[in-house]
Amino acid sequence: MIRKITLALIVCTALAPRSALATYTTIDLTTAGATSDTTCGGVCTSASGDQFQVVQISPSSTGTGVIDSFLRVGSNDNTEQGYNTSTGTPYDDKPGNFTRALLLSEVPTVSINGASYYQFLLDVNQTGESPLISLNQIQLFASTYDPAGSDTSVSTDASSEPHLAITAPAGDTTTEVFALNSIANPYLIQLDYSLNSGSGSGDMFLYVRGTTTFGGYDPATTYVVLYTQFGVPPGTSPNNDGGEEWAVLKGSQDACLADPTRCEVNPPVPEPASLLLFGTGLASAAWRLRRKKKS
Repeated sequence: MIRKITLALIVCTALAPRSALATYTTIDLTTAGATSDTTCGGVCTSASGDQFQVVQISPSSTGTGVIDSFLRVGSNDNTEQGYNTSTGTPYDDKPGNFTRALLLSEVPTVSINGASYYQFLLDVNQTGESPLISLNQIQLFASTYDPAGSDTSVSTDASSEPHLAITAPAGDTTTEVFALNSIANPYLIQLDYSLNSGSGSGDMFLYVRGTTTFGGYDPATTYVVLYTQFGVPPGTSPNNDGGEEWAVLKGSQDACLADPTRCEVNPPVPEPASLLLFGTGLASAAWRLRRKKKS
């Protein structure tokens, strides 16, 4: 039985003043290997108060058999939006295996500077003539159920950023745990489709701090709902082709190998010859110490 929920979405309209874009903190990922570190002076703080990082990624990090998609959105308009669910296709969601419910246990974690982060992957799809696209909102919810795409409503407020609100049915809970943007603290992430080799190669990793974002939630029973919005309004670069896709690396993949620039490097394991020399040195030192004690 599908439980109905009530959704409210506040989006910018074409009447919104374009001068408002001047208040955005723009994270520019339009060059190979770009990160949010420069923009934020290190780790960024989202509108919800959570720490996050975004990184332009190498296409070698992804590919067939490596990523597991859970949300695909696409439209013929300058803007597109949606959230993942296996019980419908709300807003601009695309049906099929690429849009589904996601358990927290499926999301890989990596260690960055001693802190644990959840890792999400974004793949964008634009035309070669106009490869830029604006990512204007990311929200994450921790839920006890798989939200349905039915019974939705949309309201507009020209002074606000795109923002999804979910009201859970009786007996269930859905809590927003991460929001990239708010009116007071807006980010704009610029992406360039031409940096990587076509759709499916991946374009960005999103890292959100694990302890503050999903701390206290059981990974085996908690659903992750991701809402996303691209294009204009309110961004500067419209959607113009194909669809955008959110995914996670499959369980057999090493998240740190996929993006070693974000992960802590473990100390190298000594080669057998090095271990032999190290052991010989210890034996020599012990022999000298015994001679000294006897004398």
